[in-house]
Amino acid sequence: MSYTRLLLLALLLGSSAFGQTLTPGEHRRTMWIDGSWRVYRVYIPASYDPATPMPLVLALHSANHRGFHMAEDEKGISRKADEVGFVALYPNSEHQGDGQGFGWNWWDDTRMLDDLAFLEQLIDRMEQHLAIDPERIYVLGVSSGGFMTQKLGSVLSDRIAAIAPVSASLGFWPQGGTGIVEIPPPATPLPVLMLNGERDQLIPYDGSQYVLSVPETIDFWVEQNGCDPTPRSFYEAPYDATVEIYSGGVDGAEVGLCTFHSKGHAWQIKDGDARYPHSNIDVIWRFFERHTLRSDPLP
Repeated sequence: MSYTRLLLLALLLGSSAFGQTLTPGEHRRTMWIDGSWRVYRVYIPASYDPATPMPLVLALHSANHRGFHMAEDEKGISRKADEVGFVALYPNSEHQGDGQGFGWNWWDDTRMLDDLAFLEQLIDRMEQHLAIDPERIYVLGVSSGGFMTQKLGSVLSDRIAAIAPVSASLGFWPQGGTGIVEIPPPATPLPVLMLNGERDQLIPYDGSQYVLSVPETIDFWVEQNGCDPTPRSFYEAPYDATVEIYSGGVDGAEVGLCTFHSKGHAWQIKDGDARYPHSNIDVIWRFFERHTLRSDPLP
């Protein structure tokens, strides 16, 4: 059988297999796009009902990691999906060459794979084959995934209800680039929750000649969302963290910042760590569930 026929058969079988009712649990799937097979995992919670649309949460991994790293128990995302009821999606980036390793092409390097197109079509696929609430699609990501989270949210601000970048900022100088590349402004307001460690040495909190700072990132999102530039601020002793909430934005958009004073470049609070009342995903979901597409936040 020719390569072309094998490819068509694989595509037909893959589409048919996905169209079947997925049982609760984690499923590995592939998708053919722009001449490449892309891999992702989808987690269906036990409460999933094809007759009742539920939220979708995309979780984007850091550089040189894969989707299964975001699905690990220490992140707690699948556990949270079962607890509150959402579909969790764990896409893989691919090896980008030119010394980049596995990472997200959020700065649109034409020598690399088009991750923006991949993720947008992946959302389309989820909506076509699963009962997804189009008003409650969320994206979170760590490090490289945090930059891609902001890029995806900005470009798809008409489809994404809220985002949560972790250990990331608004822009940096990519390898082989000619300067700092920044996330573009969104066409519509986009609620954003940032989680950053003040001791981060890879993405320095105060920035560097190669990385924009966390305060610059917050200023950008506050301005884009039309929020009050004076935040409500409070200290959370169990986490050694300061939380700032910028509210009053257009269509109820908010910007939040959790600064972990003793944490570095990491997923700061792992699931199941008895030292803390809540983990990162608990904090992120609390923010996500307040926001649906273009609507005032819940109290």
